[in-house]
Amino acid sequence: MIEKYNGTQDVFFKSKGCTPEDGVIVFYTEFSNLKFNMPDTPKRLRNISAFDKEKNCYVLCIQPTDNEIGGISKYSIDITIEGYIPAIYEIKAVRAGDTQYFTIKSSFDSQQAEIQRLQNELTKYKNAAIQQQRVVEQQRQKQTQQYAANEQNRRSTSYSPNSTYKYRTTFDNPPFNVPLRVEPNVNSKEIYECPINAEVYVIDDSNDIFSKVFVNGHTGYLSKKALKTNVINSYYANNSNSYNNSNSYKFQTTFGDVPFNVPLRAEPNVNSKEIYTCPKNSTVYVIDDSGNVFFKVQVNGHIGYVSQMCLK
Repeated sequence: MIEKYNGTQDVFFKSKGCTPEDGVIVFYTEFSNLKFNMPDTPKRLRNISAFDKEKNCYVLCIQPTDNEIGGISKYSIDITIEGYIPAIYEIKAVRAGDTQYFTIKSSFDSQQAEIQRLQNELTKYKNAAIQQQRVVEQQRQKQTQQYAANEQNRRSTSYSPNSTYKYRTTFDNPPFNVPLRVEPNVNSKEIYECPINAEVYVIDDSNDIFSKVFVNGHTGYLSKKALKTNVINSYYANNSNSYNNSNSYKFQTTFGDVPFNVPLRAEPNVNSKEIYTCPKNSTVYVIDDSGNVFFKVQVNGHIGYVSQMCLK
């Protein structure tokens, strides 16, 4: 901030390089690292003194102009200091032998106000970004909930065939999704592409090559070769989603605190083929517990062997 100096005016500038033909401008200030220049008339700035530590000032010697013969009536002086916004000050009517006095003060308040404005602007953008993130998260949660609801509806349909079924099974690790066809032949129209991890409800298996099945809400025919053969028979699976015939198993239990889904194997040994991966929260129906290491069990419609160490 630059303003007229109202203190006692000293005449000491003759030792600062000015002559009687120069106009003199004195800037009082506490800043010892100011820089001055006159971009419009740089040649008229004859001399800039070093900072006078005793008087706390700079002295500028400027060659005046005669207005009556076409000279200019004011001068622009750029004042800069590192870390502050540059200031441009206009000096009017510089005359030979005249001295003008000014003070340069810190514009801390205005700079602080600018800093506060920028901080407020930054806070505004941050809050807008946070709000946008909340909207995105709410949309994601809504989509997740909708997906879960759709999946639940699909599963409720998938596990409820419209007609009586003979047994439930799964696919035997095919390399691709299995086509479900309208008729029991390979040239029949494909009505659904069965995921390889889908559960299959067999309605009729009297055909030598194809079984009539229900998969994820779709009824049609698929090759018997694609199905696992180790399944629950019609004695205890007909229209039932769990193995719960009291005459067919010895006791009911669950898995212990195991850190993984438990493999159900075709034979009672660790190298036997895995026919099903049992979820950790499944109900386990133990059919035979005479083995030292493995028990014969039924889990979610699948019969096989699991390590007794995995059971409660």
